Amino acid sequence: MEGLEIELDEGGEEITRLTKYTGVGMIWANRMLNRRGVLRILRSIWSERIASYIRELGRNKYAITFENEEDLEKEIEEGPWLVMGHCFNLKKMGNKGRDGGNESGGREFLDSNT
Repeated sequence: MEGLEIELDEGGEEITRLTKYTGVGMIWANRMLNRRGVLRILRSIWSERIASYIRELGRNKYAITFENEEDLEKEIEEGPWLVMGHCFNLKKMGNKGRDGGNESGGREFLDSNT
């Protein structure tokens, strides 16, 4: 399976707003985990008040959008978490270097076939 690539429309204010405080997380497992079960566990970790958006990106990969940068940074520092007996690691999603952060911004997760 090839790496998952997500293309974002340049200059779209809505896309920038949605991805500004987004983390990309991966569950390190040698098998595909039950998507609904994982989403329920992730939602139990982060309420909608803290993380307004949780979405599956691909094989054991998830995007989590937080309400502000402080919550995102705090959650990245507090991880990793245990999900269904497997490690879930969260990294900040970058905006192609525009925010001065890591340009790969979680792409190593997206490119992984694990």
